[in-house]
Amino acid sequence: MNRPIRQTQTVLSVSLGRRKHLKESAVRGFLQEHRQRQIRRRIYLVIAGLIVVFFIIAFRLMELHILKGAELAGLAERQHFRIINVKAERGAILDRNGRILAIDLKTPSVFAIPSIIKDAKGVSKRLAPLLETSSKTMTRRLGGTRHFVWLGRKVDPTTTEAVQRLEIEGIGYIMENRRFYPKRALLGQLLGFTGLDHQGMEGVEYRYASVLRGQEDGIRFEQDA
Repeated sequence: MNRPIRQTQTVLSVSLGRRKHLKESAVRGFLQEHRQRQIRRRIYLVIAGLIVVFFIIAFRLMELHILKGAELAGLAERQHFRIINVKAERGAILDRNGRILAIDLKTPSVFAIPSIIKDAKGVSKRLAPLLETSSKTMTRRLGGTRHFVWLGRKVDPTTTEAVQRLEIEGIGYIMENRRFYPKRALLGQLLGFTGLDHQGMEGVEYRYASVLRGQEDGIRFEQDA
């Protein structure tokens, strides 16, 4: 009678052990599958994030090169080049017999590009006497990192030639228009005059400014970044 009981107990023990093993295997399988799902989910999130970043970068590049390309190109050109406005030639004023009462003549104006001048004080000592100004004033004009400054407007041609002979880098000149009145002594009050920027100030020059003034032009030159 004892042997069948022992066999039954052994069978029950084995059956319980198998159930426990199967349960543990099922739990391990569930946990492993859960971890794999989490890993796959993270991989999908990373891929989705990379796709989003890619489209953001692609859209930004398209915006810069296509939508704003012309605007950025214009900005770069304005930073690389500078345009100096030069007043256009004014119309001549004649009397009823065709004799000239007022006319434009070309005259040089000396300028500097301070950003490329290395020795402002030394250059000022050489230029100041020629342009009839103090060395201190000239040094102040040439100091700093500005890209353009006038040193002398509508100066005598011989003065410009003397400045050119110095061969100083960063110093140059532009031809501007200067008003000349052959009959100033007789008709000065009637004709009036023009200012430094060639605008009519009084008399006929002011009254008919819209007729006499021409279209403003510009000179473009390259400047350091």
